[in-house]
Amino acid sequence: MLRKRFVEFMLIGAVMSTTIMIGLNSTIPNKAMRDTRGTILNTYSREERVKQVEELTQKYIEEQERLRLEEERRIEEERIAQLKPHYNPYNLRELSNLTEEQIYVMLEGTALQTLSRAYYYIEQEYQINALFIMALNAEESGWGRSSLAISHNNLGGVKGKDGNYAYFNDWGECLNYITELLNNEYLTEDGSYYNGLSIWDINKRYCEQDDWSSKLNQIANELLSKVR
Repeated sequence: MLRKRFVEFMLIGAVMSTTIMIGLNSTIPNKAMRDTRGTILNTYSREERVKQVEELTQKYIEEQERLRLEEERRIEEERIAQLKPHYNPYNLRELSNLTEEQIYVMLEGTALQTLSRAYYYIEQEYQINALFIMALNAEESGWGRSSLAISHNNLGGVKGKDGNYAYFNDWGECLNYITELLNNEYLTEDGSYYNGLSIWDINKRYCEQDDWSSKLNQIANELLSKVR
């Protein structure tokens, strides 16, 4: 019903517009245009004009549908691109978009694989790239096999207020502590050690070694290559 009314409206509009223009020949500078409008009115029957309007309407609808599908396709491609595994050392707040299964595969053959699920949920909760956290733990704990990781459950080279290495009940507790520390003190503007969101900004206060950030970037990219 709506389509029929639209066609009738288009037809009436076209006929009225053409009729008015023909009636005002003096205002139409292009004689060929006037002749064309006159030909349309005089040559084509009402049924033919209805058919022409219907064809134009159908073409318009098809074109709008084509544009809609193209826009949906573009949006979907952007969404998929954003969900690809990702590591940006210039902004550690950009998430890795890794699944728990991908993290498990990345850490295969290492002691840190037992924390696969924890790395996934920590990224969601704290909005810190999981690849950065994994690389930090790998570097600081020898992939979970250092004496500090075994004797103190310390995966991050964390020291207490007394200057000695901190002790944790298990790796999960240590991982939560490190992530909260990074989130609150290093990656939040009012944090005590905030210098920016890049790994180099964190390097300035977290570790005395200048090449610490480069080592972590190498580890993170090697991990990322396993799922690309």
